[in-house]
Amino acid sequence: MRTVLYKIGGSLLSDSSLFNRLDAYLSQREEDEFPLLLFGGGPVVDVVRGYDKQYGLGEESSHQLALQGMELNAALAVDRLPKAFPVYSAMELEVARRKLTGRPVLFVCSLIEELEEHKELEQNPNGLLPPTWNTTSDSIAAWLTQKLRLDELRLVKSITAPVWQELKSGTSLAVDPEFSNWLDGIPDLTWLDFQTESELVYLKSSTGKLG
Repeated sequence: MRTVLYKIGGSLLSDSSLFNRLDAYLSQREEDEFPLLLFGGGPVVDVVRGYDKQYGLGEESSHQLALQGMELNAALAVDRLPKAFPVYSAMELEVARRKLTGRPVLFVCSLIEELEEHKELEQNPNGLLPPTWNTTSDSIAAWLTQKLRLDELRLVKSITAPVWQELKSGTSLAVDPEFSNWLDGIPDLTWLDFQTESELVYLKSSTGKLG
């Protein structure tokens, strides 16, 4: 069974039907996929951006607050999405992947800290996430897909899929500027416009399929 990281765009949280629709979508695919869920910051992170401008927090402090904002949305998902449960560490995630039950929701603060402390990453500074505003939940999801050796990253957004060449070149406005730096480490990348619930778009595939 494939392990798929669903990165849920924070803007989708403005739709009160999100969790019901997400439950229905995941239920249709549960025989073929084991989902991991990562929720973006959305309006919560917009508050952090405002604080940064008002108080001059700086990018590193703002980045950490934004991660905590993502965890607030993760807690909301655990409360509202059927079968959802929190995952705070690589060990908890490994147990969940062995059991293949439920819907793990990733709490990123401790998980990222743990993975960045790994000796392999310490010897490779390029393997660390830059703590800047250019690193949003898109890049975090791509980074986690690579570091956790997941089968696929599925970006669930409220907009249509971008052109592949724009993603590759880092010029797409549909993702953050840092995202292209992690593309090579993603086996499969798909895009779902959950605003219109259109067809899944294949952007990158280990089998060579592109959409």
